[in-house]
Amino acid sequence: MKLLLIGVFSVFIFGRANAQQPVDYTALIKATQSQQGVAGELKLAWWIPVEFWEQALLQQGVTGFEIQSFLDVLEPYVFVGMIDGAIGDYGTVSYMDEKIMSATLRVTGTSGEQRTPLDPEEIPEELDYMLSLLKPMLQGMMGEMGANFHFYVFSDEMTDGTRFCDPFATGSVKIETSRSNHSIRTPLGPLLPPKVCPEDEEEFMGDYNFCPYCGHALEDK
Repeated sequence: MKLLLIGVFSVFIFGRANAQQPVDYTALIKATQSQQGVAGELKLAWWIPVEFWEQALLQQGVTGFEIQSFLDVLEPYVFVGMIDGAIGDYGTVSYMDEKIMSATLRVTGTSGEQRTPLDPEEIPEELDYMLSLLKPMLQGMMGEMGANFHFYVFSDEMTDGTRFCDPFATGSVKIETSRSNHSIRTPLGPLLPPKVCPEDEEEFMGDYNFCPYCGHALEDK
């Protein structure tokens, strides 16, 4: 479900991906999501760092000044998308009220600090406009499910100049509400240079340190 949902969303915004991809885009989508696989529940969290938007634009051949102007707006922030529903006996879904989700949403970044979503008045006009497009867009594509997919903005800046949620740091990003707990491991492997097993030359994502089959330490490709 999650790859279909987010894949459709990405295609709608950026169009279809080119054959030549800067990173494994499907792997990046999977790496930034967490879905709780409990029967009768529909719970998905999506952490969207600025590197995701950069890769989405690069796939479309957007480079130079155009991509940098877009990233300049997004760089100080991180997005989190959430959907939380309980599936009834007849397939109907009861979704978590957005006000409750917003009030109870907490994100613990790789920095170890816990934060709440920015208030609407703290969100820049450009980001607010982007968010205003997401809801009707998703609702048009996915009906009630899209209408209940909520996006939130957090500051990605720390006072010491580091990032709140760093996709290259070793750790995790934890996303919690009153009804769900998600954890996304970092660093994000698809953003790192691949590694190779010296024994059989099989290639793995950059967050792997050892070959899962033979146990040998992996080497940089």
